[in-house]
Amino acid sequence: MPKIQNLDESTLIGTYHSKKLPFATIVFDEEDHHTFYYYNRSEVDKGAYSQKTDTTYVINSSKFHNLKIIYDKKRRTFKIKIDNETYVFKQLDTIPYIIDNSN
Repeated sequence: MPKIQNLDESTLIGTYHSKKLPFATIVFDEEDHHTFYYYNRSEVDKGAYSQKTDTTYVINSSKFHNLKIIYDKKRRTFKIKIDNETYVFKQLDTIPYIIDNSN
């Protein structure tokens, strides 16, 4: 039987984009041990994320160290500070699109 994607809007999952940072993508893959991906042109960062409260998450990777983000469930957005600039990322899809640059 095929797996059904969890479409719970209250969960930080899927693929997110920012209008202010058009080449960046942030992906949250809950089913792959809460793996977090950040793509921006040739930059790729991979780490993990964890849920601390209903709307608060913490990201850990080589680029983001214990970075706290607040997820807006209604708008399906979050703000994140990248290179001393704050960006708003909005959910593009509930499916986590993983970009494989290993070719």
